Amino acid sequence: MRGARGRPRFRVERVSYRVIAHATEDLEKVGEALLNAIPPSIRERVEIDAVKTKGYYGNEIVILSLTLKKRRAKEALEWVLCSLPPADREFLISTLGLRADTRSSHLHIRLDKQEAYMGRLRLSEGSDVIKVEATIVGVMSQEDMERFLREVIEACEQ
Repeated sequence: MRGARGRPRFRVERVSYRVIAHATEDLEKVGEALLNAIPPSIRERVEIDAVKTKGYYGNEIVILSLTLKKRRAKEALEWVLCSLPPADREFLISTLGLRADTRSSHLHIRLDKQEAYMGRLRLSEGSDVIKVEATIVGVMSQEDMERFLREVIEACEQ
């Protein structure tokens, strides 16, 4: 799968979001944080799945998730990357070894849930996050993943 000039062509196949609403949290606010992590143009057209379960200590939690495919997935990943502050974008790239599984072409991004609720996307290393997993077809190495991310980020800045 090669594009112009023999370079690999990358395609965003799927983007999945997952967030946990703890018993002490307002489920609607957690849902709003999740929606704030996707492009405004598709928020009205997504379906959020909610699964009630028990946490590690037996506490009740609700797992909210949604999956976008093809064109919507591409739009969502580009929107997330372009919404991050420049320092977070560079941090994402500099920590790709921890975030990219090139065997399965997956990129893992953890967004701060509280910041997302406030309408701002920021990376987080904590546990109370919105997990974003993107499947990018054509990524065969960490260098491919970096090239793909840099191309998207460069387009953000134009």
